[in-house]
Amino acid sequence: MKTVASVVEQYLKTKPFLLSSLSEGIINLTSLARNIMPEIEMHLGKDIKQGAVVMALKRISEV
Repeated sequence: MKTVASVVEQYLKTKPFLLSSLSEGIINLTSLARNIMPEIEMHLGKDIKQGAVVMALKRISEV
């Protein structure tokens, strides 16, 4: 079963500039979550909460 976090991580791996921006802390997590949510929902095949995407982004940015 795919999780929100795993799909977000896969998405970010295809966008290296987003990964570097996240690690530098120069990107707004809520705005990014809002922008990528439709694609994440499409991959999961269900509606998701924005907060779940924000948390996944936050965890990825702290690594």
